[in-house]
Formats: sequence, structure tokens, C-alpha cells
Amino acid sequence: GVRRLLEDLRRGVEKDRKASARDFRKGKIDDTTLAAHSKQYEDAIVNYYLGLRAYRDRLAAVPKK
Repeated sequence: GVRRLLEDLRRGVEKDRKASARDFRKGKIDDTTLAAHSKQYEDAIVNYYLGLRAYRDRLAAVPKK
């Protein structure tokens, strides 16, 4: 469940990033808005990798039967 949640959130952020780039090319948003969206994307990706690392570390700590 946790990994699926992380992957779904990452896919959503990727979709938002592509939409922002498209809107910028079409002139719907300006440089500052694009920069703010890019910052949100970068923060979300960092959180994704940190969450994935914590998930893997926890999974590795579970004793095997």
C-alpha cells in the first residue's frame, strides 16, 4: 500500500510538471509560475525518494520467516 501510494503521487507530480511546461509554451503561465511549479516538482521528487528509501529500509528490517 505504501509503495503504491508513493508511485501514484509521483505519477501525479509528473503529469502536473508536463502540464505546466505545456501551459508555459502556450503562454498561459509566466516564468514565476513555472518556477514555482518546478520547485514543487523537485520537492515532491525528493520526498518520493526519501519515502521509498524509508520503505525499503523498513522492509529490509523485517525478519524473514
